[in-house]
Amino acid sequence: MMPEHSPHPTIRRSPNARSNLERPLKQETVPRATSARSCAGPLDHVPGTSVTGMEPLHVVVVANLVSTLVLSGIIWTVQLVHYPLMTLVDRDAFVGYEAAHAPRMAAVVVLPWTVQGITTAWLLVERPAAVGASLVWSGALAAALTVIVTVAWSVPAHERLARGFDERVHALLVRTNWLRTTAWTTHAAIALLIAARTFGGDGP
Repeated sequence: MMPEHSPHPTIRRSPNARSNLERPLKQETVPRATSARSCAGPLDHVPGTSVTGMEPLHVVVVANLVSTLVLSGIIWTVQLVHYPLMTLVDRDAFVGYEAAHAPRMAAVVVLPWTVQGITTAWLLVERPAAVGASLVWSGALAAALTVIVTVAWSVPAHERLARGFDERVHALLVRTNWLRTTAWTTHAAIALLIAARTFGGDGP
């Protein structure tokens, strides 16, 4: 007789089939989201910071400090070196000397003076939390005084000296320039204090 065959074929399982099915599924490791700083490329920066990595207001404070210190150094050089030495220039050559001196000095101060003006005005509108309004306004008044003295006395004196040396005009120039020297030095001290409070976190 022919052996009977089962209507359903027998499925042979490998010895490891059961164990493979009973193993718990492994959790896929999902990489953690990286921070905005780590994702930032060389030309990107985190919102709220400048390309230097500093907050914009901190950049303003530093620019104000640097420009004011530069102007303070320049004005002391002018007061103690340039203006006193004018008396030693030969009178016949003085007109040519003054004509060359004035535009060169203007070229030196135009950039730091512009930066100082912009950053001082900025701090009047927005200042660090640790800096009091009175400190910022004191710096602005000192900066304004340098402009007033320049327009009222320094520029007219240089215009008169451009026509020839005059001892009285020169003496007035030196005397009134002490006001600018004092104002810029005061502003430099205020800018240092603003920076110290900004980055040191002291209260106003």
